[in-house]
Amino acid sequence: MKTFSNSKGITLVELMVSMGILTLASFGLLTGLMQSQRLAAASVSQATATTIANGYLEQLKALPYSQLDLDPLPTMINQGEADPITAIRLPDYDSASPITDNFLRTNGADTIKTYDIKSTPGDASDDLNMGVAVFTQDITDELNGLGESRLIVLRYTYTYQDNNRTYQPPVPILLKAIRSEVPTN
Repeated sequence: MKTFSNSKGITLVELMVSMGILTLASFGLLTGLMQSQRLAAASVSQATATTIANGYLEQLKALPYSQLDLDPLPTMINQGEADPITAIRLPDYDSASPITDNFLRTNGADTIKTYDIKSTPGDASDDLNMGVAVFTQDITDELNGLGESRLIVLRYTYTYQDNNRTYQPPVPILLKAIRSEVPTN
């Protein structure tokens, strides 16, 4: 009987072990790619929400000073289409009891906005939903040389869907700006 002790090939067991190792490595790579895709989608949604919120804040800063007391505030989006936002007028500034960020994050109702960021009008599952609230406060302090001024706080939160999961930042985000009356003589 002839034996093959010096064979140069691989056995079926060696082939099965190597296929198992290759399969495990492939699953790890696939999981990493899927997680990367989720993170990219989250980043796009976050950047879009931040850009939209900054656009609203810039419009509010550009409003004539007298219009900061209006409710709703006249803002525009999407090629000049009217897109008003409800404004909450805070009590005048008092250094003894200032309005805290926690108060701003937990009070007032949001105006709900929906944006089709992937340009798919028939598919609402990929839309970005934003809640936006605007607070204004008179911070005029003539004694310290601060003329007619308003604090504008824009609070926003957003949700987006990834497959069947809905994501939302843990706390609302606050953007703040100060708008002063510029005297024209």
